[in-house]
Amino acid sequence: MAQLLEPLSDTNPYTLSQVQLRTRPDLPEHVLGQIKWLNFSEHLGYYLWDEELNTNRLVKFVDNNWFYLTT
Repeated sequence: MAQLLEPLSDTNPYTLSQVQLRTRPDLPEHVLGQIKWLNFSEHLGYYLWDEELNTNRLVKFVDNNWFYLTT
């Protein structure tokens, strides 16, 4: 199960929520930008390359916004 960091709220800016990962690449090209579908990783899904960490980071598209996920 993956989790995402919700947008900042007045009460708790670090509220975690459970989310379902996508099982196949089904988002239209116009929302992807630098986001890539990776199926060779432990968790299938959309990833964004993080140059600072030198790794791909799992992301999820929710309500027209991309969120980093933790697993």
